[in-house]
Amino acid sequence: MHSGTIDQHGTQLCNFYPHVESLEDVQDIEENLISSYVQIQLGFEDGKSSTQTMQITELDRAQWLGMDKRCWFNPEVSKTKISRYLEKIVRSQLDSAPRKKIYQANGPGIFIIEGEPVFYTGFEVIRSPVSAAPHEIIMQQRGKKNLDIDTGLSEGEAVSGMFDLISLSSAPGRVILIYQILCLMRAAYVEAGKRPNFCIYLYGKTGTKKTTFSSFLTQVYDRGKGIASPPRLNASIPAAVEMMSDIAEDAIIFDDLYPAESNRIRKQQEETLVEITRIIGDGTVPARLRGKKVTFDSPKCGVIFTGEYVIGSGSDAARLLPIEMLPPDGERLKYFQDHPLLVSTFYYFFIRWFIANYKEIVELLKEWLCNYRKIDLGVHARLQETHFFMISAFAILMQYCVEKNFLSHVDAIRLHGSFRNLITELVRQQDRQVQQSGSGSLKVQDYWGSMRELYKSGQLSVASCIDQFDVEVHDGLLHKNRLYFRRDKLLRYFPGSAIEDLVNALDAQGVLEKGEKNRTKQLSGLNGMRFYVIPLDHF
Repeated sequence: MHSGTIDQHGTQLCNFYPHVESLEDVQDIEENLISSYVQIQLGFEDGKSSTQTMQITELDRAQWLGMDKRCWFNPEVSKTKISRYLEKIVRSQLDSAPRKKIYQANGPGIFIIEGEPVFYTGFEVIRSPVSAAPHEIIMQQRGKKNLDIDTGLSEGEAVSGMFDLISLSSAPGRVILIYQILCLMRAAYVEAGKRPNFCIYLYGKTGTKKTTFSSFLTQVYDRGKGIASPPRLNASIPAAVEMMSDIAEDAIIFDDLYPAESNRIRKQQEETLVEITRIIGDGTVPARLRGKKVTFDSPKCGVIFTGEYVIGSGSDAARLLPIEMLPPDGERLKYFQDHPLLVSTFYYFFIRWFIANYKEIVELLKEWLCNYRKIDLGVHARLQETHFFMISAFAILMQYCVEKNFLSHVDAIRLHGSFRNLITELVRQQDRQVQQSGSGSLKVQDYWGSMRELYKSGQLSVASCIDQFDVEVHDGLLHKNRLYFRRDKLLRYFPGSAIEDLVNALDAQGVLEKGEKNRTKQLSGLNGMRFYVIPLDHF
């Protein structure tokens, strides 16, 4: 029992005494920044206590009275003096307090910590059983995603159940599963020297359960809360980028490319799909403003589209692997929908094996990649890479099943050959789409990408402020953290294009800041001259 805090003169300053329990160094994995926290137990006169956590740099500004409603300061002593005395007591205990390090991530996924690959499920850190590091690795997340599992399922039951599930629609089932496994193993592919850079396009008639089946098969986290509805392709490109940026080592589904009656809606959806495939294919997310810092990220997720018709030609089509959806048996599918944790339990067991064999898998991928580069399938280079990613990911799945005695070596070879034939046919089929340039193929001028490049490379003539703007010299100007650009000046950078097509594309992608009545804004400082406006944080 404490009698509160007594100073050197015997004066009671407050009704509690601060005891340092531990120190925590929290390292932000993404930003590589470390913040140190102190856990303080406040012991009260009645023998009860409460624990508070605060950042060490905030000790001199600690609001002691607000930490617990029982906290009391002696009214005859200044609050500043008491606070300083309490801070001094806490600091005197820091050197002798136990210290632990915590790694903080945005959410679950694979991380390389102190040279060791680990997988964080949201509540558990999966490490290799032969890890050389003796100390514990503690992790926490900013989000709330968790890999929920059914503890009553054995590993064999989970694997058998997953194989039964994908058999409900065999070709798309295998493709979707392997693509999700590829996403989960992304870090190993990157370390082996090749980043997955393509999207899956699941197409079929209405009622074939494209969205239902793909969502159920790919959702790894929070399955105990139900299967989430995927975002739709009518989202703006900045909104889609934001969603992709929040996901790592996982696949996101964008639903649903359908033959809309409105040409504008149809074109917008197609442009969004093409732009997303470019982002995944090129590995570059458009610049985003985080706080006061402009960030340039690389996508760490995969993307599956669903739709009712096939689009794309040229290099855009080479970033896609379409697969037609055939309707699964509804009654059998309902059984799995009633047991949603079977899927996440399968992924959990596979991830444990993957982490335990991470280094060997990386070396195996390097060897396979080297051999693949000597092969010519006679298709577009991007599609040949897609072939490598899918075939190698399936081979790793087969190796897992053989090592765990869920498949015989003979059965694994047979299944691998069947899958190779499927992917080879899909790749060659898509290569024919790549070669198409006739009517009906989608050709989207990347106006926004070109605008970004023109501005970032300094090719646009832009005045730094209103006072510097010369209508004869400048294409636009900077004002209030926005780029104002002239309609008549911009067309010289896009010969043969219509201004309406350009503006419609910028509007569809959500980057254009519009006026109250139309898509231009006036600047009173330039006698009401009208401009199109894009906030700089989009660049």
